[in-house]
Amino acid sequence: MLFTDPRSSGLTDKSGELNSKLDESVKDTIIDLTGNLNSDQVQNVLNNGSQQLADLSVAALNIGSNYTPIGWCVHYLDFLNSVFPWWGAIAVGTVILRLTMFPFVISAQRTASKLNELLPQQAILKEKMNQARLIGDTMEFARLANESHTLFKRNNVNPIKSMLTPLTQVPLFLTFFLTLRRMANYPVESLKTGGFYWVTDLSIPDPMYVLPVVCSLTLWATLEISFKSGQNPNQTVIFKYGARIIPILTLIFTYDFPAAIMTYWCTNNFLSVIQVTMLKQPKIREFFNIPPIKVNPSQLSVNKKSFKNHFKETMENAKINKLIEERKTIDEITFKKAGIGPLKKTFKHNPTRIRNN
Repeated sequence: MLFTDPRSSGLTDKSGELNSKLDESVKDTIIDLTGNLNSDQVQNVLNNGSQQLADLSVAALNIGSNYTPIGWCVHYLDFLNSVFPWWGAIAVGTVILRLTMFPFVISAQRTASKLNELLPQQAILKEKMNQARLIGDTMEFARLANESHTLFKRNNVNPIKSMLTPLTQVPLFLTFFLTLRRMANYPVESLKTGGFYWVTDLSIPDPMYVLPVVCSLTLWATLEISFKSGQNPNQTVIFKYGARIIPILTLIFTYDFPAAIMTYWCTNNFLSVIQVTMLKQPKIREFFNIPPIKVNPSQLSVNKKSFKNHFKETMENAKINKLIEERKTIDEITFKKAGIGPLKKTFKHNPTRIRNN
């Protein structure tokens, strides 16, 4: 009669390559129970085999291809796990990646500071462009758009540069998220004991829901600090209220995420709070050669409207835009019919008819 370690066989079923990676001591967990072995000896062999599986390199589990970002992230975290426990490897890995992105943040802040100086002029042009669009004056709208482009060019400012940093962070966030989700779902055995304090198992959700709450609170703090410091140029009432809903939605959708993912997310949010707080300090901005914020976006007239008035105006603009689009569609159809359809009689008497005297 043979007895096989259930964890060893379970992992073998998940990965065809796992047997070649196992140490000889793990393979020896297949023992013959027909001999004179007591329960303590059997339990000792099982514990040794389980420990060997837990210590197995994550890269050997074939969670992601070596030619994909997920595979690279697995090797990256596996290397850090050789020095830190899993929660520390995730946190330290997040800090290192954010530090590599910091030069891009500084560049984006310099661009945002230049854009901040142009906010009053841009607000006036935006209001005029909105009025031109509502009345259907395409020529005036095009002229104002060109004037806005000239304003940026004259001041040597490219608005796209301020969006590069958030766009470059999206692939990194998705890669970390997908990697940790696969590791938790596999699951990686060492994740079950690589947690901290009340979260000992990183492959399951936080049993006390502390991490989802902390994640939402740090996200809310990041938004509020950026609004008050003027680092976020878009501060219309609707945008502010919409942004404040995001932390609530985050809590609703992430409460059952594995603790490994929430550890990464909380670390990332804490770093964001530190970053926006640090970059609002005049001495730090001067050190990194970032111009000061001269215009507070919340003080602009366009951002002083109440939520009710702003929402009402937005809905009215949407209705007007719909009517304009419908009118353009009808005009195009009418013009096409006039060009290819039969001629319509627009006179009472035919002037081309030859009259007999």
